[in-house]
This record gives sequence, C-alpha cells and structure tokens, in this order.
Amino acid sequence: MQDYNRDSLPFFTGFSDQFDKYSYRTIDKIGKDYDFRSIMHYDRKAFTKNGLDTITRIDKPNENFGMPQKTMSPQDIAELNALYNCQST
Repeated sequence: MQDYNRDSLPFFTGFSDQFDKYSYRTIDKIGKDYDFRSIMHYDRKAFTKNGLDTITRIDKPNENFGMPQKTMSPQDIAELNALYNCQST
C-alpha cells in the first residue's frame, strides 16, 4: 500500500503505477548495474502534467535518462544477450 495520495502527484491520471518503487532484489534478474541510458528508461519529464520533472536521480539530480536517439544502449544489448543466452559479435 502506498503512503501518499496518488491523485496529488504531478503526472497524468492512469500512469501512477509506473512510479511504484521496488527493491533492487525485485528488479535485478541478471546481475548487471542499473542502466540509466537504457532505451527502456523514461525521460525526466515522463507523464508530467505540470512541465516539471517526474523522475530525478538522487545521486545525480541533473542527469538525463534514456537514449534520446531511441537506440539501445551498450548495456541494453549486453542484458538481452544475457537474458537470451546469446553470444555477442
């Protein structure tokens, strides 16, 4: 159960589940570091309804997320190879 009122959060209705928090053990399946440059990562203003950031990194608050050119990061490729037991060439 969340300890805040989701209706008061600064993003569009219907997307609040995208901001649920999970422990590292819950989300890490292949032993790789977290990839902030992943094509799968939302950008800083994802789902905003007021123009402000909805996601900020605690240790580097000014860092951008995701791949603006919409290509996979090197770690995306390594993780896919690990998940599907592929050899990279």
